Amino acid sequence: MPHYQAWEEFTRAAEKLYLADPMKVRVVLKYRHCDGNLYIIVLIRTILKMEFA
Repeated sequence: MPHYQAWEEFTRAAEKLYLADPMKVRVVLKYRHCDGNLYIIVLIRTILKMEFA
């Protein structure tokens, strides 16, 4: 699973997945209060993950 720290790289990869097959893309937002992090996960068959601290 690629894990991105730079927003630009993450958005390019997420857009590429979406353009490949928009009906199969899933976006999950996960907030962990104990860490104070927001995770944005884009799923198709490949998982892209972005962490905001």
